[in-house]
Amino acid sequence: MLNTPAPSPADLATAIDEAWARVRAAPGFLTEREARFLALVAACAPGPRGGRSFSKSATFKGKSTVGLASVALRYGLGPVITVDPHTGPSVTDPKVGASGSSWDDFRNVAPGRERRGCGRGPSPILP
Repeated sequence: MLNTPAPSPADLATAIDEAWARVRAAPGFLTEREARFLALVAACAPGPRGGRSFSKSATFKGKSTVGLASVALRYGLGPVITVDPHTGPSVTDPKVGASGSSWDDFRNVAPGRERRGCGRGPSPILP
């Protein structure tokens, strides 16, 4: 049944710890509690393995995306799709300032996701 949570993987605690280690190393704004919760939800979301995909809005610097991708990669889940307008300044990054965008910052950080073991970097879709 689609609304039945997936059974918890036997190594869930280890997967969450590993996801948190990757999240902690990424720039951005996400608490440990939030990161661990996202990892739990990703690992236990309903749906077939390999057929699940995750959509995340307001990714900003990608810290939460790193956590979701860590779990998705570990368990062979579907892709993590993130959306962010990269506009600013915002309450989470008032330093964006006059540029009005965090896109360059995101692009400069993105290649590091591969080094953190979260799969390939982003594939941007631009207007």
